[in-house]
Amino acid sequence: MIRTEELTLFDQVNGVDRDRLEESLRAIYGPAVYTDYQQAQLLYAYPSAETPPPANSEIVLLGEVLEGDRYAYWLELAANPQGVVYSGRAIVFLKEDLPLLRRYLTGFNGFPEIGS
Repeated sequence: MIRTEELTLFDQVNGVDRDRLEESLRAIYGPAVYTDYQQAQLLYAYPSAETPPPANSEIVLLGEVLEGDRYAYWLELAANPQGVVYSGRAIVFLKEDLPLLRRYLTGFNGFPEIGS
């Protein structure tokens, strides 16, 4: 059984944005998974007011973790200091692995749960 799949986009010419990641999800996984993603509930988002990015960071990570009916999703964009995003990734994983990801994000990065 496959527990997780990750797709990474890198484009220095045109950049990468959320729309391209979402379109890639639709094209690769089909309408059923894409619809599950579109209807998924936001669980985590970063950076936030509670966890701003480090001031001296060369890369700012912008991410979201969502829970759908079938799968969970983790989208992340990496912006340079000028705010230009050249790379992004979308990870589709089993919902049963959400507690492990939550421990990782809470323990390692201190990302709070949405609504807490």
